[in-house]
Amino acid sequence: LVQRLGPEGVGVLSSMDGVGAMAGAAWVILLVRPAHYHTLYVSACAAFQLMMVGFALVSQSLPAATFLVLAGVSGACLSVMQTTLLYRAVAPEMRSRMMGLLVASIGIGPLGFIELGLLAELLGAKAAIIALAVQGLIALALTFPLWRPQREGEG
Repeated sequence: LVQRLGPEGVGVLSSMDGVGAMAGAAWVILLVRPAHYHTLYVSACAAFQLMMVGFALVSQSLPAATFLVLAGVSGACLSVMQTTLLYRAVAPEMRSRMMGLLVASIGIGPLGFIELGLLAELLGAKAAIIALAVQGLIALALTFPLWRPQREGEG
């Protein structure tokens, strides 16, 4: 950020995604119905990437905090929905196996952090965040043909 923040400001800013995640989780629990699970999942995936691009492009702390809160909301929605959709989509006897596969898939996330670090070294932090977000949006777009149509109430 161009605007210089002291340790307290950096601490507050870095907590904003957590604030958003708490709000997002509460929102999902209280308001989201099964008919909207698939739409929420895909929307949250896209929104998270877009919020990261927004965060990378701003230079003031208030807009950066806003993008981080919204990234937290979308990240919580994505996290809750990925587990919920998986749990609802598989037969009960397969749930533990599929949850194990999900955990293993999430476990390779640090490879993305390595990529982010390498890109930051090569291109700078702003460009690295944007590049990773664009990769996420491309992956989402490439998988579009694989999304099976969901009917109202299915899930």
